Amino acid sequence: MSAESLYPPSHQTRRFIESPSERLQKEDYRLPWRVDYARVLHSACFRRLQGKNQLLPSTDSDFFRNRLTHSLEVAQISHSIAVRINEDFIKDPELKLNVDLCQVSALCHDLGHPPFGHQGEHALNVKMKDHGGFEGNAQTFRIISKLEKKFQDNFEGKDADRFGLNLTYRTLASVVKYDDVIPEILSEQTKYKGIYSCDDHIRSQIKEVLDIKGDRLYTIETQIMDIADDIAYSTYDLEDAFKGGFLSPMSVCFPSNEVLQNICVELSKITGTSFGYANYAQIVQELFGDILPSGPSSSLFEDVQEAYTTAKFVKENSYYRTKMTSYFVGLFIRGISLEYFDQERPWLSKIRIDPDTKLKIELLKKVTLYSIIDSPKMKARNFQAEHMVFSMFDSIIDRPSLMPIDIFEIHDAVDEKLKPRIVCDFIAGMTDKYAFEFYRRLYHPSNKSFFEPHW
Repeated sequence: MSAESLYPPSHQTRRFIESPSERLQKEDYRLPWRVDYARVLHSACFRRLQGKNQLLPSTDSDFFRNRLTHSLEVAQISHSIAVRINEDFIKDPELKLNVDLCQVSALCHDLGHPPFGHQGEHALNVKMKDHGGFEGNAQTFRIISKLEKKFQDNFEGKDADRFGLNLTYRTLASVVKYDDVIPEILSEQTKYKGIYSCDDHIRSQIKEVLDIKGDRLYTIETQIMDIADDIAYSTYDLEDAFKGGFLSPMSVCFPSNEVLQNICVELSKITGTSFGYANYAQIVQELFGDILPSGPSSSLFEDVQEAYTTAKFVKENSYYRTKMTSYFVGLFIRGISLEYFDQERPWLSKIRIDPDTKLKIELLKKVTLYSIIDSPKMKARNFQAEHMVFSMFDSIIDRPSLMPIDIFEIHDAVDEKLKPRIVCDFIAGMTDKYAFEFYRRLYHPSNKSFFEPHW
């Protein structure tokens, strides 16, 4: 087997044949996935991630991560996982994973997130329930394969003539986490994940090129990105929560009854067994053993005082917060291994994460979810976000000319069935700040100069 088996020439081709003036000359030192990496890194859709919140509003503190810094961290973790797999499990140098491809998949993974995070995603999904829905991963795929303004077949504004960043087939495959088509009409009781029906022809092309028509489209690079994303969520979001004063190591070890109950229910689903407080306590003891008292002292008061003081110090001291997250990331990466290597189609090889490591990652993710994202403190902000997205969507559907002229021209050129999707694309591409400003201009006019730049 040769490197060509792992990354066949067909995987390196692009959907759109670029003209001689646009096509980069072949450079032996730069594989197609390094070109893809550069195209994503220099794209407007990637830059816009700096204006989208990750966990906490970046306007409240420069410390808090945004979607761009989160994506860079996921890319670094993906790189580390790929290097570990190459070093410990793939001995043939010609079969090593391409770390650039693993990183570009990670850089892309959050491009489809709309303003206001999951609340914006929910609001757009509600508005699109009769038009194919809205889902972050599906939007990511649509952005890089169609929406981003780099390559198009002509300038008539037709949706089918847009090719996005025109990435290689293998890179496009690396961002597809859910190999299903989202129905045109959604059931309110079901949360759908997959590819929009209007983009399914691209998914079909990818599966044909990768020779996986009868199998799930879930490449080894996608798996690495997926796990790296979970690791980043579980560690760095927790660090932001500590910095923001929402959580401390003590509140993680001893959550409220409501938060604990929700976490136990979710982890019971994951493990397929009854997950209770004793199981929770065992995991946090393993994760925060340096904070919790190792054994009873002469008094309960001294134990509690020691634990409280240490936890407060870790929460408030940047050195110890960084030490904690670095330890967690390293611990979780060491729990990843190569499950099996597919000799016929290596891109469908599987990686495995140790069940205990997986449980630790999921527990920390759920702590952040139920303590902050679903907390009463966020209810007003979530309501505000939904209201703004609902209002903007309804107004633009009624009056599409409110959109910038280039997007309005595309909206005007596509079939009637696709018009709501173009409106959805426009809103989904907004940063949080842009969404606030757009909403203000529509509903809260001011006496600013008429000549002030509009968008």
